[in-house]
Amino acid sequence: MAMIKILLADDHQLFREGIKLLLMNRPDIEILDEACDGWDVIEKVKTIEPNILLLDMSMPKLSGIEVAKIIAKENKKIKIIMLSANLDEYSLKAALKAGVHAYIHKDVSQEELITAIHAVYNGNEYFSKAVTDTIYKSYIKSVKDNSHDGENASLTERELEITKLFAQGYSYKEIAEKLFITARTVESHKKRIMQKLQIDTTADMVRYAIKNKLIEA
Repeated sequence: MAMIKILLADDHQLFREGIKLLLMNRPDIEILDEACDGWDVIEKVKTIEPNILLLDMSMPKLSGIEVAKIIAKENKKIKIIMLSANLDEYSLKAALKAGVHAYIHKDVSQEELITAIHAVYNGNEYFSKAVTDTIYKSYIKSVKDNSHDGENASLTERELEITKLFAQGYSYKEIAEKLFITARTVESHKKRIMQKLQIDTTADMVRYAIKNKLIEA
């Protein structure tokens, strides 16, 4: 069994203790170290090699967004799960642009936290229902001339099918198995889809799928 190694970053010791309690009995998860501010995170990743960074958005000295940007640029092997007390559109967009792989609310259940960790460790992104709801509400309020709406994009039937499956939360491997193709082919399709729609994230694909009624909100 592969061990998932985690660096836990939050400026509140009580919160860190709570996360450790949630994860302490997992045989496949190990918390390598903890960090209490943004600069502490940057220094810690120079000496340890976590698979995942559990990162609070509101960190002292260097914000979680700033930390994520640096990590995403300098150490692409580390997957970032952003923990936030906010589910507003601004915070979500800032995190996605910073390069995070998952975004979950700090009032998270043990089950959802573990689901997010496994999803990210296996190369997928993770957004809870609360996050996809925020994306949908953002679309409802947005104007139709937004450059990321993808209205003029021409997707093939296969690309529409793959977009729908990603929006429903399926992983590369699961989509490959459903469509009897390889995960590498799925990845190639996703890249073309994102180029056609002029989008950058899976969250944008969810938004496109809702808008075009590929899935129900």
